Amino acid sequence: MAVRSWIEGWPVVRQMTTGDRLGRGAAAKSDRSGTRQVRTATADEVVKSVCPFCAVGCGQNVYVAEGRVAAERFALLIECLVLYHTYRQQLASLGNSEMRGLEEPDHAKIVAYRNEQQRMLDEEALEARRLGMFTTPRPREAARAIATMCTAITQWYKADGLKTPEEIAADYVDFALTLMKFDS
Repeated sequence: MAVRSWIEGWPVVRQMTTGDRLGRGAAAKSDRSGTRQVRTATADEVVKSVCPFCAVGCGQNVYVAEGRVAAERFALLIECLVLYHTYRQQLASLGNSEMRGLEEPDHAKIVAYRNEQQRMLDEEALEARRLGMFTTPRPREAARAIATMCTAITQWYKADGLKTPEEIAADYVDFALTLMKFDS
């Protein structure tokens, strides 16, 4: 009987037996993904902001976690970036690809927004490194790679894909903490 339940747990078997042939619904979810919770669910406050990468002004939600440890704040920043770049994919893609067409002073303004976002990531990464939570020897370089990874989501994300924006955000937080060599 254990073998049967093990086989029934395979995504392809669930697809064929539940009518979810494309694997975009419940058949695509594992026990692990079903128990995951986005970190924004535990934020202390939600405020509106301007996306620091494209600065289009769509009112991105920023999840504030005052008093949390640096590693948690870093994870919330990553989650916000991912959720923005999935839910606002067209806007973010436009902002990311059309920087070269901006004239001054608009170009300088957008660069300043991006620099501020990177500064926030760097600050939390360096603080987590100082506290021994992140053990990567190069936290600034890792933070830059993570920011690039998050903004590149617009190149491949599909709203009707296998994962929700929240599931992708949880995955990217895991990727980011792994890159930072998070020591919980």
